[in-house]
Amino acid sequence: MEVLKIIISGIIDGITGFLPVSSSGHMAVLRNVLHFGGDDSILFDMLLKLAAIAVIVVGFRKDVLKLFKAFIELVLIGFNNLAAFFTNIVKRGGREYYPVSGAYKRLALMILVATVSTGIVGVCGRELAVYAAGTVLLPGIFLVVTGIMLFLIDGIKKGEVSIRDAGLFEAIVIGGVQGLSVMPGLARCGMVIAACLLFGFDRKLTWKFTFLAALPSLLGAVILDIADMVRFGIEDAGNTGWYILAALLAVFTGYIGLALLNRILKKGRFLVLSIYCLVLGAFTIASIVVL
Repeated sequence: MEVLKIIISGIIDGITGFLPVSSSGHMAVLRNVLHFGGDDSILFDMLLKLAAIAVIVVGFRKDVLKLFKAFIELVLIGFNNLAAFFTNIVKRGGREYYPVSGAYKRLALMILVATVSTGIVGVCGRELAVYAAGTVLLPGIFLVVTGIMLFLIDGIKKGEVSIRDAGLFEAIVIGGVQGLSVMPGLARCGMVIAACLLFGFDRKLTWKFTFLAALPSLLGAVILDIADMVRFGIEDAGNTGWYILAALLAVFTGYIGLALLNRILKKGRFLVLSIYCLVLGAFTIASIVVL
């Protein structure tokens, strides 16, 4: 029965991770209300994050390769401009600054800025998030908040802001919003999509930024999980095989969730998902009394 719970948790985490309904909220409900999954297993959580990374990398493989190249170019531009700054202090007009031009270099810069913002907010809220993940009430409340947020953006008009028009201020705000999703029940992709649409981003930019901006955060979270496992050890190492199987199933269901969200975003209709989050949140809160 415990193995079945682990596998079901992996399947659910995969599809909810790519829909704006909060995978962390679902995992909290499964663990705290229905007593599913790997309890507070750092290993299981890390493998599920790696599954999410795999879905994004493969699903956006062309964009990931272009972004990797753009990041390298940004680093070179940064070194040149830094050297130009110090050179021009000594000698006026001695060296030119290189501008950040090109769609993917701008996107890479926005993701870099958003990642810093996400990291600051995420680190500040990590202790509260850990506490909230062990409760029933807080994930339920955050799921209701997610439902309200999805209701507010349902049917929102299509934006016209492309990557060439987007600025760093928007990236800072969206990064901070993404950092808030460390709380179980606050859907990461839902909050980022909402922020992008409210800033008037077009559907193409919203789609790419929502998931490509998640990669650095997910990689950072994996590094923190590894550090925690080195520090505290792995008490449930005997379940590693089942955790890996659940993570592989999460990759499969993640692709399904990604395809569904693509269709939902194109239509701009989030009402069904809004109602789902509201109902699940209400059920979770009510379970404190009923169960």
